[in-house]
Amino acid sequence: MILTCPNCATRYLTEDRQIGPAGRRVRCEACGHQWSAPGAPAPLEPPVEDSAAAAPMFAPRPFPAARISPRVRPPARRGRAIWAAAVFVLVVGGALAFRAEITRAWPASAVAYATVGMEPS
Repeated sequence: MILTCPNCATRYLTEDRQIGPAGRRVRCEACGHQWSAPGAPAPLEPPVEDSAAAAPMFAPRPFPAARISPRVRPPARRGRAIWAAAVFVLVVGGALAFRAEITRAWPASAVAYATVGMEPS
């Protein structure tokens, strides 16, 4: 079952047996919001006639249920934008700082520098 926080839309992957057919209160690890998770469908089991065997095998873990499984969220992509900006700044800065060397090695680049109003030094 996938639980989605109604406050921040963080998703959690959990097993149906951990929520149970009656549902339970859960808390989002990302924002701390608490909500009631809907009940999971009961598994198909044969009826048990012994009352001792009908008792639950384990006591359900109390609140918070959101810590049961890891988040299912794509990784942040802010790092890519920062790297792209850093590479852009380095390339443009290098083209400005080494314009004389660039025009000596590649004479056709003098036209590009003249187009933007810069003379090679």
